Amino acid sequence: MTPPLSPTTQPREEPRPQLQSCVCGQRTGAHPGLPASGAEQDPADRLLLRAQWFIAEVPLVKVNLPAHTPGCDADAAKVACDYPKYELNKVVSTKFANSGSPAYSLVKRFTWTNQDQDTVAGYIAKDNMSPDSAAQKWIDANSDKVAAWLK
Repeated sequence: MTPPLSPTTQPREEPRPQLQSCVCGQRTGAHPGLPASGAEQDPADRLLLRAQWFIAEVPLVKVNLPAHTPGCDADAAKVACDYPKYELNKVVSTKFANSGSPAYSLVKRFTWTNQDQDTVAGYIAKDNMSPDSAAQKWIDANSDKVAAWLK
Protein backbone atom coordinates (compact mmCIF):
# COMPACT_ATOMS: atom_id res chain seq x y z
CA MET A 1 0.00 0.00 0.00
CA THR A 2 1.46 3.36 -0.98
CA PRO A 3 0.84 6.11 1.57
CA PRO A 4 -0.29 9.36 -0.05
CA LEU A 5 1.91 12.40 0.33
CA SER A 6 0.22 15.29 2.04
CA PRO A 7 0.84 19.00 1.44
CA THR A 8 2.26 19.22 4.98
CA THR A 9 4.76 16.37 4.65
CA GLN A 10 7.80 18.59 4.09
CA PRO A 11 8.14 22.27 4.96
CA ARG A 12 8.85 24.45 1.94
CA GLU A 13 9.12 28.16 1.44
CA GLU A 14 7.45 28.17 -1.99
CA PRO A 15 3.76 27.32 -2.41
CA ARG A 16 3.19 23.59 -2.51
CA PRO A 17 0.86 22.07 -5.08
CA GLN A 18 -1.92 19.74 -4.06
CA LEU A 19 -0.56 16.19 -4.29
CA GLN A 20 -2.31 13.02 -5.29
CA SER A 21 -1.53 9.45 -4.37
CA CYS A 22 -0.59 7.03 -7.13
CA VAL A 23 -0.15 3.32 -6.52
CA CYS A 24 2.46 2.36 -9.12
CA GLY A 25 3.25 -1.29 -8.62
CA GLN A 26 5.58 -1.81 -11.58
CA ARG A 27 8.76 -3.53 -10.45
CA THR A 28 10.40 -3.71 -13.87
CA GLY A 29 9.28 -0.39 -15.32
CA ALA A 30 9.70 3.23 -14.45
CA HIS A 31 7.34 5.08 -12.19
CA PRO A 32 5.23 7.37 -14.35
CA GLY A 33 6.77 10.79 -14.82
CA LEU A 34 9.73 10.50 -12.49
CA PRO A 35 12.64 10.20 -14.90
CA ALA A 36 11.14 12.87 -17.16
CA SER A 37 10.55 15.20 -14.22
CA GLY A 38 14.16 14.85 -13.12
CA ALA A 39 15.48 15.46 -16.60
CA GLU A 40 13.35 18.56 -17.00
CA GLN A 41 14.20 19.90 -13.53
CA ASP A 42 10.50 19.88 -12.73
CA PRO A 43 9.86 19.20 -9.03
CA ALA A 44 7.93 16.01 -8.47
CA ASP A 45 6.97 14.23 -5.28
CA ARG A 46 6.89 10.43 -5.33
CA LEU A 47 6.98 7.79 -2.64
CA LEU A 48 9.51 5.11 -3.52
CA LEU A 49 10.85 1.96 -2.07
CA ARG A 50 14.62 1.78 -2.29
CA ALA A 51 16.02 0.28 -4.73
CA GLN A 52 15.11 1.95 -7.98
CA TRP A 53 17.38 2.17 -11.01
CA PHE A 54 16.68 5.85 -11.63
CA ILE A 55 17.74 6.93 -8.13
CA ALA A 56 21.31 6.91 -9.44
CA GLU A 57 20.33 9.18 -12.34
CA VAL A 58 17.76 11.63 -10.96
CA PRO A 59 18.65 13.81 -7.98
CA LEU A 60 16.12 13.06 -5.27
CA VAL A 61 15.62 14.11 -1.67
CA LYS A 62 14.12 11.75 0.89
CA VAL A 63 11.13 13.17 2.72
CA ASN A 64 10.93 11.70 6.20
CA LEU A 65 7.36 10.64 6.87
CA PRO A 66 6.06 9.86 10.35
CA ALA A 67 7.16 6.43 11.54
CA HIS A 68 4.89 3.51 10.79
CA THR A 69 2.64 2.50 13.69
CA PRO A 70 0.06 -0.30 13.77
CA GLY A 71 -3.06 0.85 11.96
CA CYS A 72 -1.60 4.04 10.46
CA ASP A 73 -2.11 2.61 6.98
CA ALA A 74 -5.47 0.91 7.57
CA ASP A 75 -7.39 3.44 5.46
CA ALA A 76 -5.69 3.90 2.06
CA ALA A 77 -7.29 7.33 1.65
CA LYS A 78 -5.79 8.61 4.91
CA VAL A 79 -2.37 6.99 5.17
CA ALA A 80 -0.04 9.33 7.04
CA CYS A 81 3.00 7.22 7.79
CA ASP A 82 6.07 5.66 6.26
CA TYR A 83 6.39 2.04 5.17
CA PRO A 84 6.92 -0.44 8.01
CA LYS A 85 10.48 -1.58 8.62
CA TYR A 86 11.12 -5.07 7.34
CA GLU A 87 13.99 -7.39 6.65
CA LEU A 88 14.25 -9.70 3.70
CA ASN A 89 15.08 -13.25 4.66
CA LYS A 90 16.51 -16.09 2.65
CA VAL A 91 14.23 -19.04 3.25
CA VAL A 92 14.75 -22.58 2.01
CA SER A 93 13.17 -25.88 2.92
CA THR A 94 14.86 -28.03 5.54
CA LYS A 95 15.07 -30.82 2.97
CA PHE A 96 17.01 -28.54 0.59
CA ALA A 97 19.26 -27.22 3.38
CA ASN A 98 20.15 -30.77 4.45
CA SER A 99 20.50 -32.14 0.92
CA GLY A 100 24.20 -31.43 0.52
CA SER A 101 23.46 -29.66 -2.76
CA PRO A 102 26.05 -27.08 -3.81
CA ALA A 103 23.07 -24.89 -4.70
CA TYR A 104 22.41 -24.44 -0.97
CA SER A 105 25.93 -23.03 -0.51
CA LEU A 106 25.23 -20.58 -3.32
CA VAL A 107 22.01 -19.45 -1.63
CA LYS A 108 23.85 -18.93 1.67
CA ARG A 109 26.63 -16.88 0.04
CA PHE A 110 24.41 -14.88 -2.30
CA THR A 111 24.27 -11.15 -1.53
CA TRP A 112 22.49 -8.51 -3.56
CA THR A 113 22.93 -4.81 -2.89
CA ASN A 114 20.53 -2.03 -3.81
CA GLN A 115 23.10 -0.89 -6.38
CA ASP A 116 23.19 -4.38 -7.91
CA GLN A 117 19.41 -4.39 -8.19
CA ASP A 118 19.34 -0.83 -9.55
CA THR A 119 21.85 -1.75 -12.23
CA VAL A 120 19.96 -4.81 -13.47
CA ALA A 121 16.59 -3.04 -13.26
CA GLY A 122 18.05 -0.18 -15.32
CA TYR A 123 19.21 -2.60 -18.00
CA ILE A 124 15.66 -3.95 -18.20
CA ALA A 125 13.67 -0.70 -17.88
CA LYS A 126 15.93 1.78 -19.70
CA ASP A 127 17.91 -0.38 -22.08
CA ASN A 128 14.99 -2.67 -22.94
CA MET A 129 17.02 -5.79 -22.21
CA SER A 130 15.36 -9.08 -21.40
CA PRO A 131 15.78 -10.17 -17.77
CA ASP A 132 18.11 -12.98 -18.91
CA SER A 133 20.28 -10.60 -20.94
CA ALA A 134 20.35 -8.06 -18.11
CA ALA A 135 21.39 -10.75 -15.65
CA GLN A 136 24.14 -11.98 -17.96
CA LYS A 137 25.45 -8.44 -18.46
CA TRP A 138 25.57 -7.95 -14.68
CA ILE A 139 27.27 -11.34 -14.19
CA ASP A 140 29.88 -10.50 -16.83
CA ALA A 141 30.64 -7.19 -15.09
CA ASN A 142 30.68 -8.72 -11.59
CA SER A 143 32.50 -12.01 -12.02
CA ASP A 144 34.30 -11.54 -8.67
CA LYS A 145 30.99 -11.43 -6.77
CA VAL A 146 29.64 -14.41 -8.66
CA ALA A 147 32.85 -16.39 -8.05
CA ALA A 148 32.51 -15.74 -4.30
CA TRP A 149 28.97 -17.17 -4.39
CA LEU A 150 30.15 -20.28 -6.23
CA LYS A 151 33.26 -21.19 -4.21
